[in-house]
Amino acid sequence: MTAKNQVSIENSVYLSGVNPADTDNNLPALSVAIFCESETLLNAAGQCSADRRLRRSTVSIYNGSVKEAINVYQESVTPNVLIVECRKNISGVLAELASLSEVCDSATRVIIIGSVNDINLYRELIKQGVSEYLVSPVSALRLINSIGELYTDPETAPCARTIGFIGSSGGAGSSTIAQNVAVTLSRDFSASVILADFNFSFGTVGLNFNAEGKRSLADMIEAEGADENVLTGVLTNVNDKLKLATSPADPGCEKLFSPELYEKISVYSRNLCDYVVYDMPSGALTGEIFDTLLTCEEIFITVLPNVIGVRNAAKLFEKLVELRPNDPAPHLIINQKGAPERSEINLKTVTQTVGKHPNFIINYDGELFERALSEGSDLYTVDSGAQPVAVIRECAAFLTGKTTVRQASGGLKKILGGLFGGGTS
Repeated sequence: MTAKNQVSIENSVYLSGVNPADTDNNLPALSVAIFCESETLLNAAGQCSADRRLRRSTVSIYNGSVKEAINVYQESVTPNVLIVECRKNISGVLAELASLSEVCDSATRVIIIGSVNDINLYRELIKQGVSEYLVSPVSALRLINSIGELYTDPETAPCARTIGFIGSSGGAGSSTIAQNVAVTLSRDFSASVILADFNFSFGTVGLNFNAEGKRSLADMIEAEGADENVLTGVLTNVNDKLKLATSPADPGCEKLFSPELYEKISVYSRNLCDYVVYDMPSGALTGEIFDTLLTCEEIFITVLPNVIGVRNAAKLFEKLVELRPNDPAPHLIINQKGAPERSEINLKTVTQTVGKHPNFIINYDGELFERALSEGSDLYTVDSGAQPVAVIRECAAFLTGKTTVRQASGGLKKILGGLFGGGTS
């Protein structure tokens, strides 16, 4: 699932060795993948996917074994629950589990279905982190019960990672980057994503995805007792992986959004997907917007390499590091590098001013961005081989931990210091 015609970005990306129950009730929104070697499990998986208790979940069924699962998830995000059938002997099961563990995300719960009924094998699998071992044949109800038992405690329900994108000045292109990263996560890494537009006055998510005029986050204001179901109702589906929480795009409407509503949107959205990407308004930040930004697990600041952009980035970076001492420092994206007829600050000065080297550098490509805007398309659809497309994919890859980009070395490593750590160096 690697993007076609990927171009070299040796001078554009700088990362330094970082990888970032009672089943009568409906289960939380889960992503479930079932890999079947036998016809019996294939039939049970089909019945499982149609069951009412999994109505909020996405169930993917594959005709294959552990080897196929490894191939599928080599670069894709593994689901909340991964069920694989392995009909080999004890040593074979353990060997395949070791290979599978290399591509599994830490939060993924793994259920193994095997043909060996052996208590020692069961104990060894549990010791190695497998959530459950079932002996075939397994019925649909047994599958559902096994999934449900993993999430009997509401606090064990999977929560999405929250990613905030903000520009250090107006026109930095943060919204375009956020929107394209969200698309890339869903398309190239098979992650379920909610793209939330928090620029309530002039948000562009609805416009760029041709979803203006449909329901927006403003509809949550009118609902009595806004809850997770209300949020689900206002989301716009782009496809089975990407959903939009569009803004009202109505100047002055911020006053309608209470701090409690901001918190509800943030909390409920995390229960519905793998990633929530917040497209934050640049410039003046309201208290609620800034508080939401502070709760994000990762923050990306998009910077134009000019005096205002770099000055604002330095102030914003410093404030966020101060208020988030135990979180990763914000990541810097230089956008529109090399724009013609513009005064530009060099990267060394940017590093010295902000306190860290930019992590991602997107070259100026006015034609690409103009075409994407006029055609209502993402950048990849316009030109999959363009340098900005490759950098955006590396940004998404960093978030998933699925792709290793080049390591910093030599003098650059000294400049980067503790890149992606909690410090400012």
